[in-house]
Amino acid sequence: MNPNIIWPVVTGGFLVAFGVFEALAIRNGDRDRAAGKPSGTYTAWIRRTLGLDPARWWRPIGIAGFASFMVWFFGHILFGIWNA
Repeated sequence: MNPNIIWPVVTGGFLVAFGVFEALAIRNGDRDRAAGKPSGTYTAWIRRTLGLDPARWWRPIGIAGFASFMVWFFGHILFGIWNA
């Protein structure tokens, strides 16, 4: 398999799926959820998973994990460090 074909196809598929589901969650917004319930967007799910909204006991672990991932990701993509 040619990675110059596979990775753009996979990335495009993820972006289309993300766009469709995010647009539906934003469009349906308040209509599909009860008062006080979080929205169905990907951002809202990430915030719940990291323990940010609502605040959970694992919040410091979520913040540290997310920050560590971002340091690795930017170093890996922008500077080419930690490459296999």
